[in-house]
Amino acid sequence: MNDTQQARPDDLPRATSSTESLESFVDVLDFGLSGATDDEGTGAQEEDDSFTSACPYDQLDIGKVDLLPRERAKELYQLKRDQVAKAILRRMGPKQLLLKDKITFVLGSTCLWVCAFWLGSSPQSFYKLYTGLGVVLFTFRYLVYRARKWHYYLLDLCYYGNTLLLLHLWVYPRSYLLARTTFALNSGPLAFTILAFRNSLVYHDMDKVTSLYMHLVPVCVSWANRWFPEESRFGPRQDSDSGGLVQLVLWPMAFYMVWSVFYFGTIFVFAAERIKRRGYTTLFSYVTTQKRGPFNSISRRIPPKLHALAYLILHCLFCATTMLLSTLTWRSYLAHTTLLVSMASASIYHGGSFYFEVFARRYYSKPEDHGAQHPHLTYSRKPSESGLKPEGGTKAEAKTE
Repeated sequence: MNDTQQARPDDLPRATSSTESLESFVDVLDFGLSGATDDEGTGAQEEDDSFTSACPYDQLDIGKVDLLPRERAKELYQLKRDQVAKAILRRMGPKQLLLKDKITFVLGSTCLWVCAFWLGSSPQSFYKLYTGLGVVLFTFRYLVYRARKWHYYLLDLCYYGNTLLLLHLWVYPRSYLLARTTFALNSGPLAFTILAFRNSLVYHDMDKVTSLYMHLVPVCVSWANRWFPEESRFGPRQDSDSGGLVQLVLWPMAFYMVWSVFYFGTIFVFAAERIKRRGYTTLFSYVTTQKRGPFNSISRRIPPKLHALAYLILHCLFCATTMLLSTLTWRSYLAHTTLLVSMASASIYHGGSFYFEVFARRYYSKPEDHGAQHPHLTYSRKPSESGLKPEGGTKAEAKTE
């Protein structure tokens, strides 16, 4: 990945583990304070009183709302932001940071065995655990991504699929249409995205945990509801014959088309200029800047103006193909269980690659320098400029989520 490449947020290797959660904390703080300087806001109409008092009287213009030039307001805001980060780092020395990571690792491991135990002992109620974890993880991700200007990632298909699943679980639990649509999405595109984007089980990394959660846990929910349904809520288990090409491919693709019209209309038409002007990143910008993969080989053979159309076609083919495979998992308990175990194993393998090829080298090299090298102190709004670019990195470092 070169300096000009844009990166998918949860695809970036982290400089250190202990500073990861601290960066997320300050980003949430950034979201709460950014109304005064964010381009999406109302300018400096809501400037903090400290900004107003710092402004010389000769800069005041009664006929204008802005009390400070926008550039100066941003400088003051960035200075305050760095002061907060440094103050937190002074309070948390290397030993405290290491202890914090150990505690986070224990919590992540506990979450894993709780999910496994719940799915095995009470599969018919597993959807309740999925919902509870989802509220926490998605709320945190929204706050962090909004602060980092990565919020257009939240329009991707995986979020749409999770939204449909929650709608089915809590609003229309006996919907014949939603039951099959969510099954096809969860056992199709969402499951195979774990392979496509190398989702990984990395306990201490909230971004990676959330990405894996939103792709793997819906597969667990569909597996539980398909073979061990809570009949009082979802009705009796359906016959295999009730899921064919029409129910598991055509109907879900209709829902996919609704999403694709909204997504591509937003990204490439209505908000295209806004995204470009403000430096926002999207999944499309991530895919189009990768040097490997099927899209790269295709994009070199077509003009740039057709890249968006080519991306749409490839995305549609990927979804249709994986949904076609869901017809097999609907009919076979063995096939569905094999899919679930395979995707879980792949995420564990990706996580192991990250820990042994990336994490160990970076984290344990100089733990005492964590504070001095905290990437947040040289924070950049663009992921590609965050200072976390791999240097002679391995395959796992460049690609593992």
